[in-house]
Amino acid sequence: MSIPGTNIIDSIVPFTNFDNYPTHLAIYGKGGWRTVNSIAERDAIPSERREEGMVVHVLNDNNYQLVGGITNTHWQVLNISGSVGSVSKTYTQIGHGFSVGNVVYLNGSTWDLARADNENTLGIGIISSVNGNDFVVTFSGKIEGLSGLTPGEYYFTSSTISGGLTDVEPNTFSNPILLADSTSTGVVLPFRPSYNASLPKVATESNLIMNGSFLFHQREGSLNINYIADRWY
Repeated sequence: MSIPGTNIIDSIVPFTNFDNYPTHLAIYGKGGWRTVNSIAERDAIPSERREEGMVVHVLNDNNYQLVGGITNTHWQVLNISGSVGSVSKTYTQIGHGFSVGNVVYLNGSTWDLARADNENTLGIGIISSVNGNDFVVTFSGKIEGLSGLTPGEYYFTSSTISGGLTDVEPNTFSNPILLADSTSTGVVLPFRPSYNASLPKVATESNLIMNGSFLFHQREGSLNINYIADRWY
């Protein structure tokens, strides 16, 4: 059966081994692997040159693969052993309701929106991609597609908004999870959460006492106690 297109009868090669000219340009190929300068350039690749499974390396960012389709919503971070980028994993959960930027935690075998008002609901990752019932959780490293961030600010799991981020550290459970490096990107931090409590009127002089895993900070009129939450993240 004939194949539509320009037919060739031999391999495409240069004239000699000393020729430095490429035999093809990746930018004009369909699928495969290619390198681009930015996310915008990745997203501008024509659909006619895309196919599921193709991989694009964005310079100074990460590797992305088309998974489950060929539209821009199907790009997912591709973790390649030995590469520098992020630690992420794709999960499937019917009707999860997540959006990019949501802070999440694993509740048994189910993913839920995190909230820093209980030691059992503290965040361990941020949603970096959503495609129907599939979603990607980034546990550490670079994340993009966020909005409203202040570069250089640390962000914590919110104690009032499920799945939310806040640049104001909550009073009781401190769950730092993101360092913003632009208004829409940041670095997910695998920091261990801590618990903060206050007991009134036990001291009048300032001092600092270490006792096991507890940190007692004594100051006039109050005793602040800080200890690391007894869960490992």
